[in-house]
Amino acid sequence: MAVSAREALMEREALHALPELRTFGRVLYVGANTRRFDLYRLFDPSRLYVLEAWKANVRALRQAKHLGLCGVILGDVLQAAELPEIAALAPFELVCWQDGPEHVAEDDLRAFIGPSGPLHGLYSGAVLMGAPWGLYRQGAAYGNPYEVHRSYLVPEFFTGLGYQATVVGEKDTASGHVTAWRRAVITAGV
Repeated sequence: MAVSAREALMEREALHALPELRTFGRVLYVGANTRRFDLYRLFDPSRLYVLEAWKANVRALRQAKHLGLCGVILGDVLQAAELPEIAALAPFELVCWQDGPEHVAEDDLRAFIGPSGPLHGLYSGAVLMGAPWGLYRQGAAYGNPYEVHRSYLVPEFFTGLGYQATVVGEKDTASGHVTAWRRAVITAGV
């Protein structure tokens, strides 16, 4: 896949946030299609699983054998912990949700990624998320109803939930992007 200037920028931001990004073992990549698969080049595809909600994207990704993906799973990220395919594989070392959180209503997103949200049972190493910075409207792109932007995210949304966050570009424009990440909290057993 050719890498656009936007994707190159996202790669730099992701590596700045988590310099060890390329070293993670099994990765759950949330939301992808064959037209745009941001950050794909940063991972070993033989350890990369994709969770995608739209059937047409799942079908296309499964047919794209040249990507070398470990697996493509149909499902909504908000129910990921309940999917048998995910439960059998979790925890992943990394959950990468690049350009996806904005497709979830803010209250649902807060419940899912918040300190006691189900997202944290899916990974053992880190979570990395990316979204447009601020208000950037989008409808059902490519006929995909999951592409509608339902929340408008700023760094403070993520930092208020315990994540680190950075931004690039200009807020409320196509160039604005927020990257948020959190490493797993390891606690000693008693």
